[in-house]
Amino acid sequence: MRKMGWMMVALRLGLAGVFIYAGAIKATNPLLFATQIRAYELSGFVGGGVLAVWLPWLELLCGLALLTHRMMGGALLWLAMLMVVFTAAQASALIRGITLDCGCFGGMDAPANPLWMIGRDLLILLAVLALALMRRRFFATHK
Repeated sequence: MRKMGWMMVALRLGLAGVFIYAGAIKATNPLLFATQIRAYELSGFVGGGVLAVWLPWLELLCGLALLTHRMMGGALLWLAMLMVVFTAAQASALIRGITLDCGCFGGMDAPANPLWMIGRDLLILLAVLALALMRRRFFATHK
């Protein structure tokens, strides 16, 4: 397998692990996740509750799609959109002076550095976009 092929596999499996873990940890405690969503002050009580139930399963499904190499185009599109929204929410909290735990990977033990969270989210978005581009180029050359 060529270098691009190995990089695609590594990115695919790495992203799958991140989103399967993030989705699973949040799905096990939707009440805590709803509290974390609400801390952003971007949604109401009902909206936060709906997101707390729906979002972890979307992350899990996208992660499983990457892991099993099925429906990857749709999974990458969803993940790119989610990462843009997550990054915007973090930036909004930073601008408004809200200090919080992002809720990305479970527990709300301590507030994290918002610049670090934004940087991490941007790196994940970059990885998602890189995988989408590699996938597109790979299929364009292997028709």
